Amino acid sequence: MVTKHAEEKAEPVKATKTCFVIMPISDVDGYPTGHFNEVYKQLIEPAVTSAGYACSLATSSNSAHMIQLEVVTKVATADLCICDLSTSNPNVLFEYGIRQAFDKPTVLIKDDKTRRIFDLSGFRDIEYDHSLRIANTLAARDSIRAAILDTVNGADDEDQIFSLVKLMKLTKAALPTGEVTKDDARFTLLERKLDSIAVSLSQQRPSVGPGAVVLANTGRSGTAVTVSGDNRWELRYNDDHVLVLDRKKRELEKFEDVPSLEKTVFWNDLDQAARQNILSMISTHSPNVIPF
Repeated sequence: MVTKHAEEKAEPVKATKTCFVIMPISDVDGYPTGHFNEVYKQLIEPAVTSAGYACSLATSSNSAHMIQLEVVTKVATADLCICDLSTSNPNVLFEYGIRQAFDKPTVLIKDDKTRRIFDLSGFRDIEYDHSLRIANTLAARDSIRAAILDTVNGADDEDQIFSLVKLMKLTKAALPTGEVTKDDARFTLLERKLDSIAVSLSQQRPSVGPGAVVLANTGRSGTAVTVSGDNRWELRYNDDHVLVLDRKKRELEKFEDVPSLEKTVFWNDLDQAARQNILSMISTHSPNVIPF
């Protein structure tokens, strides 16, 4: 027989449902040092725990793997998210955008110092006292707990809208099927970053093949072009001569006629298309260079 005293001493049942908190973490101008740590400890965590969820922040983990992966994974997979919009923190808004894509239960909160964001004005939020006065904080805890239960219980209700995905009847994002290890996820994230860098570089710099001639600049000293896939050569056209810069050897040669140019390593490095381009540009930009 379990006594009343034993019941009071029994360990609480460990929560199996997860709640990830999206909120400002660093100190913010206009707020006391450690303010949002107090918001988490005094307001958010007690409300979430009382609703039956295990509560966590990005900084709660001691794992060594990339913090970005940790955050994105929890934002996408947690049973519930609490999103504190206080200070309109861009990182918070970015993570909330990811959460919306998966159309999963999310409760919005913000302090009374922060103006309501126009684009999110259609979604319900719980406002709390930024000073964390105890009576107001206790009332806000109750409001957040009630909002959690209402949101989760109405997740399958078409009238319960907590994302633009449901509002606009879009297809929500899907998590990968099958078992995905943390190493797989890290490599995938790294691969995507490298692809993104490659795309960015290709947009900033023209693709140069063996037969390409790319305009570098035009100034008082003539028109300069870059030639060949490894960008080894640079030409500068003047009225009566052509300068060829070998970037690899850091050597500069001057040519006043085409036949002498055609005997160089530079010329042998070009394909037929590049040679035709060079001859065409010589006739345009270096009219006094002897053609043959």
